[in-house]
Amino acid sequence: MRKKLDSRKKIRIDGVFDIECVGWDEFLVGVTMTSGGETIVHHTADDMVDEMLYRGGHWWGHNSGKYDTLLVLEVLRRRGISQSISTSSSRVTRTMGGGLTIKDSYALIPMGLNAAAEMGGELKPSLWFDCHCGHSCGGYCSIYRGMPRYMLDRVAEYCVGDCRALIKTLRKLSDFADDNDIDLTGTIGGSSWATAKRTIGIPDATYSSSEWERLRQAYYGGRCTVFRPLNPSCVPAGSHYDISSAYPASLASTELPMGPHYERGKRAATAALASGTVGIYSCTIRVPGDNVPALPWAIGTGMSFPCGIVSGVWTSTEIAYAESIGCKVDDVHWGVVWNSSAVLFDDWIGNLYEKRIRHGKDSVWGKWLRLFANSLTGKLAERPYKRFLRMCPDLADIRLCDASPPCTLTSCCCDAWEQVDKWGEVWSVPFYKMSPSAHVHWAAFVTAATRIQQHAELVACDADYCDTDSCWTQHGAPAETGNGLGEWERKCGYLTFESVAPKHYAYTDEETGEFIICSAGAFLSVAEWTTGASVQDRGVKSIVDAARSGRGLFSRAHRRWTLPKHGEWYGDRRLGSDGRTYPVTCQELRERHERRSSGPHQKGK
Repeated sequence: MRKKLDSRKKIRIDGVFDIECVGWDEFLVGVTMTSGGETIVHHTADDMVDEMLYRGGHWWGHNSGKYDTLLVLEVLRRRGISQSISTSSSRVTRTMGGGLTIKDSYALIPMGLNAAAEMGGELKPSLWFDCHCGHSCGGYCSIYRGMPRYMLDRVAEYCVGDCRALIKTLRKLSDFADDNDIDLTGTIGGSSWATAKRTIGIPDATYSSSEWERLRQAYYGGRCTVFRPLNPSCVPAGSHYDISSAYPASLASTELPMGPHYERGKRAATAALASGTVGIYSCTIRVPGDNVPALPWAIGTGMSFPCGIVSGVWTSTEIAYAESIGCKVDDVHWGVVWNSSAVLFDDWIGNLYEKRIRHGKDSVWGKWLRLFANSLTGKLAERPYKRFLRMCPDLADIRLCDASPPCTLTSCCCDAWEQVDKWGEVWSVPFYKMSPSAHVHWAAFVTAATRIQQHAELVACDADYCDTDSCWTQHGAPAETGNGLGEWERKCGYLTFESVAPKHYAYTDEETGEFIICSAGAFLSVAEWTTGASVQDRGVKSIVDAARSGRGLFSRAHRRWTLPKHGEWYGDRRLGSDGRTYPVTCQELRERHERRSSGPHQKGK
């Protein structure tokens, strides 16, 4: 029975803020805007933080977890005001202390403010300044200390516009959530889980740490492979296809294990797998030396697709698919099995997809609903081993390791705090919490279903490149194309294609003739792609790097991006004499991993 509408989770918005700086890390002007519309322009960081502390409550900044919030934290650090800081990767998602809570709206709306502002019916303002640095910075290079008053007023007006756009966006998202029966938390993944849990009635995950770790071994991400690194002239032209909402589609159609689980030893697990019992199994499997091996394999912190004799942990569905295309199970070591399975998310995902179609797949609401549905799979795989940061804690709260067993002088395994900076003002605090959403076995089955769907088309289409839910090919089209949920949708055509490594590629668009560069973590010009290197000023350092540097929490970062060069290895594959890449064995991958991990002097061999 559905709970009352008032049981939905909602976000609190007491104010928003935005800053602009000189040279990334020198504060120039900031703006605070309350939920009641009171707007104040601040010309010092201390004045802005004073206003936020005076009012208290929940404040939001867009992409502030990598920028604006770090400035606020630096001011609070200098004043000795304690903060509890939650992070996701290098981003601060929330900080709390002194009656003030700051959240990064990007964690809830993961798109640029210029795109997100469409939710609130606003256009993100432009800075109106010319770029003189030659890097298409949008005019930020024209901001300097001592600039004329009319220019300073323009910068302040720009910040006011950003604040107005953000607060309208957050309000409109809240209204949209009310109208569409969606829960909102501080993150899009948390919002997706809260909504699914309430509407479907999903039970909380209750695994022990050892059970979770065992199941987690079968969870792998998407395949990203360079099959043909250089195709200077595609004849006929190639096409890029994506599976429309791949993970939500798999979530809606995959039979997921339900009810209690049972651990099985070698003999019982062998019998269970042979009888088709749904589960997660540790096996040794003989994988043919095909161009597109089917089974993922973990090495270090990464994932590969080797051939030969492979030992690993996989879902029963991925093992069954591998057997159907010629793989042979040599041995089964153990298994975790369930007596029943069911399609659980079909109606929920179908309802979301209908809403996306109704609003328009390419509209801002359609894009947000896509991200909302996609984020649930990652939330299901949330780790129970976590850390948060404590800044300026009470000395009595700090827990240090005394190196008593099982800890040693060189290795700590207790809940001791780790000092991050040089002066003991920032600490990393470990904690264990099994998230209610941590049904990691479901995430394993969902990602396996997507890899299976992708694999069949990669083989049939003789792909040039792929990434998670995509296929770049000049040899035909996937069997089922369209723009429906889980169908292969044609995104563009390409005349040339070049990849220097997984997630680093460039192509010539068939319609426009434009040379488009897609390089993860870097924004590269054509010249930079051609030379294979670029110097990028990446704003300010992440909070941990900044704390370790000893230069404050808001300090400028300089990073050199170097593209991988064309060479013998392309991810987990080796380049052949015919210009194509081919899979290698587990042993070769282990040896390469050991060489690369043994020291900087070994890298590249």
